[in-house]
Amino acid sequence: MLFLFQDPLGDDQGLAYLYPRAALFQEAGEGYADLLALAGEEREGRLVLKVRLSRYPNPL
Repeated sequence: MLFLFQDPLGDDQGLAYLYPRAALFQEAGEGYADLLALAGEEREGRLVLKVRLSRYPNPL
């Protein structure tokens, strides 16, 4: 692993960030896009980024 950045749970309200208000996203609720970790690793000479979110809703 080249790097790992971790972020605490529950701090997903930024200065200008708002969750989508469309009815399609209401079932998912707020908090699903809370970034928990970002990691980078090298795989076959390429940079692979891995993102971990609080939840991964599928409103469709």
